[in-house]
Amino acid sequence: MTEQLPPEWNLTNGHAGASVAAAVYSPKDENMAVGLVLVENTLQMLEAIRMSLTVKNGRSLSMTNTSAPRYDPERQVDLTTFGKGYKVNTVSLEKVNAVGNARCYLHPSADDPRMTLTDFFYVAVENDPNVDALQVFGDHLNLGTPHAVLPAWYDYLLKAGTEAGLVDQLPIIGDEWKWAVRVDKNTIEWESVISTGLKEGFITIG
Repeated sequence: MTEQLPPEWNLTNGHAGASVAAAVYSPKDENMAVGLVLVENTLQMLEAIRMSLTVKNGRSLSMTNTSAPRYDPERQVDLTTFGKGYKVNTVSLEKVNAVGNARCYLHPSADDPRMTLTDFFYVAVENDPNVDALQVFGDHLNLGTPHAVLPAWYDYLLKAGTEAGLVDQLPIIGDEWKWAVRVDKNTIEWESVISTGLKEGFITIG
């Protein structure tokens, strides 16, 4: 049996391009770019992409799955950019005996939900066995909403929040992130989820 190769994605703004090693985006927010890991030989190309990311609600970036048939409707994803505020980290690939540079971009609300004024935030969990996705979700929920929630509640809140439409799973490309969600900050809805959990005994105080 022939081994199936992973999809190959490229990102372009019409003038510059880079290979996509990993990506997370939010379909509910017009494919908002939540996280990107780009690889390119020259920093100039990565800088050109960075300039596009700084445009608030910009629509110049497109990801293309070059290994998919041209008629595949999911072959291309047109991204929306948040604007200034993406957390950026650049690493030379010389450390792994390769040529070029890798640059990671992370939406500010995925780094800290308090960093944006939107009525939602993102959670993008790095693909590290030592990182607990549920803990990251709960920590973000504590920061992003006015409710103080206990670690023992995190599992219930994730499941109940998903059922209530407050938590949406996000598409992930590559291996940089193992889990990603969009979380609605709706205070009244989260209060209802917590109240129901307490009333029905799914969660307790103390």
